[in-house]
Amino acid sequence: MAESGPCNDDIHPPGAQEKCTSNLCAGSSNSSDISFVNICVDEFRLLCQDPPNSQRISFDTLTSHTIEGDGRMTRNTIHVQIPVEETPSRPLSPHLQTLGLSFSDDFLASYFDRVICSTGALIDDLYHNPMRRVVLPAASESELIQWSVLLAATHEMRQHGRQYRVQELQLQQKILEGLRNTLNNDDWVQDDALLGVLTVCTTSISNSPSAEWLIHLSYFRKLLMLQPSQQHTFKRSLAYQFFMSYFTSHTVLAKTLFSLEDAMAEASRPWDTALDGSSRTAEMTSPPSKDHWSDTTKMCRLMPSEDRDFIDPWNGCSNTFQLLLNDICSLKDEAKLLLQLSPTDYTERIATIDTTIRHLKARLLSLTQLRPSTLDYDDHPESASRKRLLKVRAEAYRTAALLFLHQSSKPAFYGRTVTSPLPGSFPALSQEEVTHYTKTTLDSVHEVVAGTTLPFSWGLWPLFIAACTLQSEDDKVRAISIFTTARQKKAYENIPRAQKVVELLWLHRDLSCIGNHRPRPHCYEWEIILDLLGWRPSFA
Repeated sequence: MAESGPCNDDIHPPGAQEKCTSNLCAGSSNSSDISFVNICVDEFRLLCQDPPNSQRISFDTLTSHTIEGDGRMTRNTIHVQIPVEETPSRPLSPHLQTLGLSFSDDFLASYFDRVICSTGALIDDLYHNPMRRVVLPAASESELIQWSVLLAATHEMRQHGRQYRVQELQLQQKILEGLRNTLNNDDWVQDDALLGVLTVCTTSISNSPSAEWLIHLSYFRKLLMLQPSQQHTFKRSLAYQFFMSYFTSHTVLAKTLFSLEDAMAEASRPWDTALDGSSRTAEMTSPPSKDHWSDTTKMCRLMPSEDRDFIDPWNGCSNTFQLLLNDICSLKDEAKLLLQLSPTDYTERIATIDTTIRHLKARLLSLTQLRPSTLDYDDHPESASRKRLLKVRAEAYRTAALLFLHQSSKPAFYGRTVTSPLPGSFPALSQEEVTHYTKTTLDSVHEVVAGTTLPFSWGLWPLFIAACTLQSEDDKVRAISIFTTARQKKAYENIPRAQKVVELLWLHRDLSCIGNHRPRPHCYEWEIILDLLGWRPSFA
């Protein structure tokens, strides 16, 4: 799931659209001495400037402006963390200082640097945070990436004022036009295109229930295939590595929720006539085939072989884990194929699937996701907690994958009932194992939620999978408590969406026990709820 984006008005908790939690000084040596102060947008602009003579801004000065005459809080108040002990100013990234932006754009660039970059990654430094390592340097050299930075900021800020929604649409249009111009040139700049597409895809994921992000991904992937002369350059580019890391993760997680191939084929139809008629674009307008780039064999080629076992600090899991999860997703295709086989072929295929499930379970049980060796050189006391949480988050993904494998190996998933069970490893886990792994997953996610400011990739997918598996009321209450805590920390759109799907799934399951309900084959329980809500394409 995409784990970012502001809440919709119809599903946010009270006050969620008015506040967000940020950390202006994440990664600093004094970040442990932080108190919460409510400041308005105008005061945030003030904080982005260095106070004369390094004069400290007091708590009273900051809060007095956030109260209206009748005692009400201003609507555009944002919830920010600043150290009261020292000057709250932090030097703006040198990559942004030389852009010569207008006052309004300079404020948005500062918000991106000091808030989004600081809180968006679990490990916030110049090496492990791709927004600092890749995006900000590129913004100093490319107008298209400057627009991308501003778009990311307006996308987050629109929850504080309707005017930012208009600016977001204007910037998105600029980026799309810039991408078209860039890609129509024979000497197009790869980083401009990669980071520009990444930005519009990211905002599309959380804007509305639409498959637009799949369109951007599908057509740009085809474009990469049409540029064989630049493939070697792509593999050495930091932007390429960030792009592929981001989208391989989103692609695999999306496949756990709905049929990605069907969604991409459906999404491509309106675009077949909307694009220009150039030969290169014409090749890109054919619907994605079933054997497209999300196949494990093809995806494996996009990942460096030497570091597949290391945890990606941005995504929260290793490439080996993603490939393994992608293999579990392929069981859905196997379940569909079974319905078309003769009885003899059916028996043989079931035996093959049984062997596959055993193999996948064994690989998950033995999987070890390693901490990046680059973190060994960081001996700062605060970094020890971050490094531990990095492992905890990766473990949450692993145990949740075992629960997902269990969901993918239930007899009902293959069209069988209690009276016609399947042999061997159907399902993959015993009830005792399910109970153990749901508890372990909830424990891990709770630790990450309680110990961080909630980075973009904090473990929503493990929480969602574990919550969908829960049976006891006590466990359900605990899962809702974790959802609630996460929503209080960050106004990410998919948090309330995931919680709503989980709650409706529990209700649907209870009602199914009363009536004569038969599960749909090769379909996960949450897919029924996603279809009812119309969220299937965007719930990624």
